[in-house]
Formats: sequence, structure tokens, C-alpha cells
Amino acid sequence: MTPWQTQYAEKLLPKCAPRKGRPLGGDISVSWLGTTGLLVSDGNDALLVDPFVTRPPLWKVALARPVCPDAAAIGRLYSMIREAPVRAVLVSHSHYDHSMDAPAFAQFFNCPLLGSLSTVNVARGFCMDGGCTQEITPGDVLRVGRFSISVLESVHGPAFLGRIPYRGTIDEPLVPPVPVSRYRLGTAFSFHLLHPSGSLVVHTSAGFRPGMFNGIVADSVLLGIGGRGDTAEYLEAVVRPLGDPLIVPIHWDHFFIPLDQPLRPLAGVHLKEFLDTAERLFPGRVRTLPLLDAVTLPGGGEAKRSR
Repeated sequence: MTPWQTQYAEKLLPKCAPRKGRPLGGDISVSWLGTTGLLVSDGNDALLVDPFVTRPPLWKVALARPVCPDAAAIGRLYSMIREAPVRAVLVSHSHYDHSMDAPAFAQFFNCPLLGSLSTVNVARGFCMDGGCTQEITPGDVLRVGRFSISVLESVHGPAFLGRIPYRGTIDEPLVPPVPVSRYRLGTAFSFHLLHPSGSLVVHTSAGFRPGMFNGIVADSVLLGIGGRGDTAEYLEAVVRPLGDPLIVPIHWDHFFIPLDQPLRPLAGVHLKEFLDTAERLFPGRVRTLPLLDAVTLPGGGEAKRSR
């Protein structure tokens, strides 16, 4: 094991044993963890999507300096959400800001990590037991408690200078520390979550395949907006087919600064323009989520803070 892996395995893990969550009444609650990180729960069962808190500074990313998961930051977030009954960790694609920290949270909650083969290789490099990972592919339907999760083939948006960054796959275990460019895209997924209390789509990157959401209806859509093209075109292609969902933008925050610093939009994400355009096209159906605070998203209704 690398020195980082030894530190993680020997010093951090024994201090953080998961606890059983408490039922909250059956409504679906969503906590935004920054970037595209989400905790989705009905009180009895919960899912983590793309949990990422390491957030290396821009200079390290730009200069291709090796980075590794930040054990202290991961431990801090875990201490805040450890009561959640997390049953699975979903990873939408294997870029570093989606997959790097996911194996740690899967180990903390003693639950499977679900992602592409590239994401599985991130977990293998993390020294995560192969029996605790599951490769998923488009068309899969997964059952987690009362959640039914449909895995949809997606497309990454042109996030950097009009291009998709770090294309390709991760074909062998990826052992940190490594430059973030080693976290190759792999297969990109969106997720359609069905539950007796409602349904939602998690679409983490601002690309799309024409018709990918035809025939799918959702009460809410958690919508990655960083690196999008034309906002109206994006909304018409992704949101309009879903019916009249509540639109919740994600992946707009400056993810090169720690979560304990004041939240601000990433340069170039044009958050206000997105909100204005979305409100014009879908009046009254646009909300933002507070950071690290559970909000219930009842079927088709107004977002409200969970009790």
C-alpha cells in the first residue's frame, strides 16, 4: 500500500463505525454535498451519489500535481451524515470530482460501490475489496430498499474550452496519489430513481443524447449545469421530456476551494443566466439547494425543508 493508503486504513477507518439511520417518514429527502454529491434518503434507505469533498486547489490540478483523497475532509463529512442509512454509493462517471472519494464513503458505510469498470478500477486502486464493487452498464435496473434505479447512458458536457476533459477509460487499478488527468471519464451515466413517494432524475454532467429521456417522467431533476452549451437547448432536451419536474441545479459551485469556505459559483458557470432562463421556460419550477441540509422533494410539489 502507498503511505496514503496506510494512513487511511490504519488511522481513519477504525474511528468511524457506521450507525443505523432513523426513519424520517417516507418522503424523499435530498442533501447536496457540493459539486454533484447527493445524499438521497427515504429515512429507511439512502443512496450516496458522487460524494466528493477532497476538492484539490486549482493550481494542483492545472500543474498536474499528484493528488489523493483527503482523509480529514472525508472524515468530517462522514461525521455529519453517519446517521444516514446508506445502502449504496452510485458514481455517474470516473472523473476525479465524481469518483475519487466514493470508495472511502462506501467503506465507511459498509455498502457496495456501483459504477463503470473505470470506477471499479478507482476502487481497486483504493484497496477496496472487489466483492464490495459492482460494475453497472446502461439499461441496468437496480433495487435498493424501496428505490428502483434505472441506469441511463449519458454524455459528458464540453466542460473545458469546448472539449470533454480526460476522455478514455481506466483500465487497471488507479492507486493515488496521481494527477487528476488519470481519472479518465469512463462510461457516463444518468440515474432515474423511482420510489413510492416520488421520482427523480440525477443528471450530473451537462451533455445529453437526443431522446435519452423520452418516456421517462420525474418529479424532480438534479441537473449538472457546469460546462453546458446553450442553456435553453439543454433544458429543452433534458428537462422538457420529463414532464414538469422541479429543476435543481448542481455542479455549479467552485469545487477548487474547501467546503468550509463560503460557497460561490465557479467562474464561467453563469449561474444567474441559468436560473433566469430556467425560470422563463419553467415558471415556478426552479430551486437551489442549501449546502449540507436535507430538503424533501415530495412528488411534484414544492421543495420544503425536512423535519
